[in-house]
Formats: sequence, structure tokens, C-alpha cells
Amino acid sequence: MNNIIQFVNTHPRNRLIIVPKDFIDVPYIDIGKSLSIKLRGVPEESLPNNAVKFLDEIVDLNLQYSVEFGNYIAIENIGILLEKDLKIDIKNTLQKYSRDTALIVKWEGEIEESKLYFLSKEQGVEINLKDITHIIL
Repeated sequence: MNNIIQFVNTHPRNRLIIVPKDFIDVPYIDIGKSLSIKLRGVPEESLPNNAVKFLDEIVDLNLQYSVEFGNYIAIENIGILLEKDLKIDIKNTLQKYSRDTALIVKWEGEIEESKLYFLSKEQGVEINLKDITHIIL
């Protein structure tokens, strides 16, 4: 926990915090479930625009505050953000939401240096965090 507090207090450009499963006891928003519920019934051609709009709504409605982190949002089950039909730029999305708020992402995939692998390194999607100020715990 001290690593996170030190990281946030340095006032980095982005406050992206990648944590392994159940590392921090905060309320997490299940992005996969929340976004899929909102997208139910949306025509395929409207998915990309609506996905971004609904994602913004979900994040705004679930902002939290703690003395240690300040404003933050904690998310899990982010695989839906990698769905090709939604055309979400995951790196820009992580940058956007971690700019003014601590973004805590529960990560269940593999991690190697500044690269996240959804599912596995061999078969998953790679997310390079090189240009995003972050901490991996």
C-alpha cells in the first residue's frame, strides 16, 4: 500500500496502478459486466460510439475517494475493452482515465516489464504501457 501512496503523491502525469488479483481491498467495478449490460440491444454499427460513451458514464458514476489515493476508480474484468467490434484503443483509454484520477486495474493476465498480456503472452493481446506513467505491484 505504501508503494501506491508514494506513487500517487509524486503527482505523475498518469496514475495507472496495475495490481494482481485481490491485492488491494477496494470496491472494483466489473467493466465487462457493466459495459455488456449497457450495450445489450445496440446495433452492431453503433457499438464503437456507444461503447466509449457508456464507458465514460460507468467511470463517472463509479468514482471513489480515499484519503490515501484521492479520487480513484478501480476496475476489473477489462477483457471487453479488447473486443475488436468495439474498436476501443485500450492504451489511450488507460491514459485518459488515469490522467486526473488514480486508475486501479486488477490484472489477471501476464506482466513482463511494462507490457501487459491479456490472457497469456503467447496467445493474448499485448498492451505496452511504456508511455503511460504507471506502477505494477
